[in-house]
Amino acid sequence: MKVKSIIKKIFRPIIIIPLLIFLLVIGGAVLSWALQSYNAEDIALDFLESTESVNIIEEGNYLLFEPEDFTDNKPGLILYPGAQVEHKAYSRLAYKFAEDGYSTIIVNMPLELAILGWRRADGARELIPEQNSWYLIGHSLGGAMASRFISREEPDWVNGLILLSAYPASSDSLGDHDIDVLSIYGDKDEIVDLELLQERRNILPDSAIFTEIIGANHSGFADYGEQDGDGEAMITTEEQINQTVKYISEFIEERR
Repeated sequence: MKVKSIIKKIFRPIIIIPLLIFLLVIGGAVLSWALQSYNAEDIALDFLESTESVNIIEEGNYLLFEPEDFTDNKPGLILYPGAQVEHKAYSRLAYKFAEDGYSTIIVNMPLELAILGWRRADGARELIPEQNSWYLIGHSLGGAMASRFISREEPDWVNGLILLSAYPASSDSLGDHDIDVLSIYGDKDEIVDLELLQERRNILPDSAIFTEIIGANHSGFADYGEQDGDGEAMITTEEQINQTVKYISEFIEERR
């Protein structure tokens, strides 16, 4: 009888109705936050059309940019977007990699949050089953989740990690992993904690390389406009993307 009495008290309307209202408000706030994404700008959409040099295929949660002059000795690239950034905003970056001969796949994350789809690199590589060498590229939260994928899944097909204004979580150390790491960031970035980014060197391989782009900010790695709270860039998005492609291509080529 006592148990039944307690249950009746817990589920009385005076208790359950306010609780349901509270849960609905919290759930609605979280959903509203998750859906407030940064959309791809028009210039990004201009790079979603196949050309004579790059073939673009959208398949499921993946957007593949494949060079027409495919070079099978170049690794493939898998790109994790930043939090709440539409994946298509990275199309110019991916297109330029493909122009350089790298098959590049942008991952479309659930609710545009890489933390909800950090294992999706596995599905991405299935688009090109003959490719056995890959680098993961992650911007902001995407970089942290690319690090998590490598740290926890330990994929033998991933050769390297490229972090764009990003660093691993302390629980996802890569210090003992035999993997090439390049960290790129801008000196005008006011979104990422640049001090913490440097401190996280201690959980990356000793061989990790850090490259600063002068005049670059957090938002300039893709075409989605200025992110709230970011610093003012002293270079154009085009220049930041071009420098990013240059540094990454050189980094990979030196290790082939």
